[in-house]
Amino acid sequence: MTRSTARLTALALAGTALAGSGAALAAQSASATTATTVTTVTAGVPTAGTTALGWSAAIRHQSNFGDGKGTLVLVPPTGGIMTMGAVSDDASVSDVSQDARKVLTARFQTGEGLRVTVWDTATRTPTYFRVAGPNSVIEVRFGGDGILVKRDGKIESRTLSGTLVRSYTAPSSLGSLEVSPNGATTYWSIGDSIQQRDAKTGALQKTYAVPTAYRGAAGDCWTSGTWDSTSLRLACTGDGVGTEQTFRLVRSTGQSTAIGPANSAIAFPTSPKWMAKQNRGNDSAIGFMYGSGFVELTGYFGLGSPSITGAYSNLAYVNNFQSGAASTPAYLWLGKYDISTNTMTRLAGAGSSSGGVITQAQTVDGHH
Repeated sequence: MTRSTARLTALALAGTALAGSGAALAAQSASATTATTVTTVTAGVPTAGTTALGWSAAIRHQSNFGDGKGTLVLVPPTGGIMTMGAVSDDASVSDVSQDARKVLTARFQTGEGLRVTVWDTATRTPTYFRVAGPNSVIEVRFGGDGILVKRDGKIESRTLSGTLVRSYTAPSSLGSLEVSPNGATTYWSIGDSIQQRDAKTGALQKTYAVPTAYRGAAGDCWTSGTWDSTSLRLACTGDGVGTEQTFRLVRSTGQSTAIGPANSAIAFPTSPKWMAKQNRGNDSAIGFMYGSGFVELTGYFGLGSPSITGAYSNLAYVNNFQSGAASTPAYLWLGKYDISTNTMTRLAGAGSSSGGVITQAQTVDGHH
């Protein structure tokens, strides 16, 4: 498992105590219900400069992957869709701004590098630019002077129109580019340390040591957003499938505290239980963290790799990923799971009143 496959979203509520037993969680999972679906939305986008919790940017297709009818849509936390415009079959959401007023989509074009689109969701206007280079080393995120581009051996800080402002050296081995919610800071996983750097200039601000058990060849750790207002969330994995563990790293002291046992899952600090994702090689599972390990949430996802697209408080947003001809349209939807009531609401895609299928999404949760 690599950083790019395991990169998860961080969220808000730290130190939540889990109630009940593993058996109780399993019973709760088995008895989960699906809430009434929602209607298509026509309201306006969130106010600029706010944190638009629960708003998602998603790729929607009319029937399935590769149908030539892909669109970028904005999905409010109450459900329904706001269509921004057409996208190519191979386009994906790279990032969504904290106020959901800007969305980055990208697609690789052979011989031409990455085609990046910056969407203004208020006006539904796209702006395009290209980044030349090998497909495998390009990643784009909001941050710095507007947009950060990670490529082999450097990071570029560009304006929202794509104009290059500055660039600085970065190791070619650097994994996923993690950026703070305000776009001012980046976090690099380098060997046995996490480096905090200025997003515009790359200047080193602070270095943190990863937990002892995951140093050297024993494993790998990387930041996946903030755990709370004072700490980072570390996702760590050992040598093999099913070896994940989460840590809370306090920025002021550099101290790491384990969240859940080793060889369990990557936890999300929701309430009243921690949601979690467990990687299983070619697929994954979503469920809850409990003291003795991971309890799977069943009955929703079918075959595939469900992901948590964002989460905060008692809510987790989930999307089931299946690619290619083998994908099953009935499972391609974006849902909102309420941990307190144990209900799943289909917000968009299959089984919702907006129809179509949702093949990928990112949700604003204020922590990545």
